[in-house]
Amino acid sequence: MLERSSIPLLNELGNAAILLLRPDQVLPLLKAPEVQRIAWFGPRARLARLDPSLELDVMARFGDGSEGKDRPLLLRLKDVPGEAEERSVAAAGYRVVTRAGPNLVVTGPFTGLPELLENDRIIYIEQASKP
Repeated sequence: MLERSSIPLLNELGNAAILLLRPDQVLPLLKAPEVQRIAWFGPRARLARLDPSLELDVMARFGDGSEGKDRPLLLRLKDVPGEAEERSVAAAGYRVVTRAGPNLVVTGPFTGLPELLENDRIIYIEQASKP
């Protein structure tokens, strides 16, 4: 289906894919019978903040339906996070586990990643070892 529609494919793993969509491609994709679920992560520039190994884990989790389970993430921020950043992280469904300079280790579901990516103070997101 993707080949027929000329939708650029950023990455794929199993039955999950990260697509680069134009606004005019969204509705036809939503109507396609092959598409079982879809999640919006944000504009292309925001996706550059995801570590490639995290991107693969995200696709695997969305592909098997386990994206709602808590996973540890390392958030790298522009500078030492304050209360506003911690509230933003909590609003995305994450809990702060560790603070270390401009970094936060958080735990929460991958379903909250789009909200984390909206925070311009977060410059990079990668997997963290389990706390």
